[in-house]
Amino acid sequence: MKKVFVTFLICFINTCFAENTSAIYGYVKGEYFHPMLSIKDNKILITSGININTPAQIKPIFEDNAIVINLSVPENYNEALGVEGGGTRSKLIQPLNLDGQQPAPFLFFQSINYPSITRYNNESINMSFYHYFSKDDWGQHFVNKALLVKPSKEIGNETDVNIHGLTDLDSDGKKEIWVSYKLRYGEIGVMLYEQSNGDTWDLLINHCYWCD
Repeated sequence: MKKVFVTFLICFINTCFAENTSAIYGYVKGEYFHPMLSIKDNKILITSGININTPAQIKPIFEDNAIVINLSVPENYNEALGVEGGGTRSKLIQPLNLDGQQPAPFLFFQSINYPSITRYNNESINMSFYHYFSKDDWGQHFVNKALLVKPSKEIGNETDVNIHGLTDLDSDGKKEIWVSYKLRYGEIGVMLYEQSNGDTWDLLINHCYWCD
């Protein structure tokens, strides 16, 4: 009987460990963390809808900062504005602006139970995205083609379409680009694109919490 119990316990622990080995990535807006995707077996899994797992602790992706943020248990929500529908979020147990002076910054985060990812900085890739976005039916309202002669940092400053960093989470050689944008009334949204063929990009996720 003891052997059966021990065998069951080992299997249970292994199952729980396997279910929690995937890394979770998302963004913080205000007092909430919103999961965007997870990585498991070198595959990008987009998280959407309700009843999504969130980590207990997160750390910045693109900031050289040792800060660790504790999160509450995940909660489901329904938005009264926009077309996002329902989703899952976790409340920050402590405020992100730890000094209490400045507004909480908008940042991308990852679960701490996974090694820090390799970050890339490539101006030609950044400009490739801006060129593509300026021709997109929606993106052209943000990025005017006349701005494409400027460096990517200046384009971001002038358009509020800011590139935070590049990754290759699924190790397929195609970079993902992490972008934030600002809408007319100041709402902040996030986008994640992945390189496609040539100078085109595939949209993986576009999310703007509580946006009109």
